[in-house]
Amino acid sequence: MIEISHGLSINEKEFHYDFIRASGPGGQNV
Repeated sequence: MIEISHGLSINEKEFHYDFIRASGPGGQNV
């Protein structure tokens, strides 16, 4: 888990998935 701030954290695998998806075609249309 990656803690962004107090009480807010994300799963590293989910973060990696979102990063790859955002880097692909149409990634700017979030």
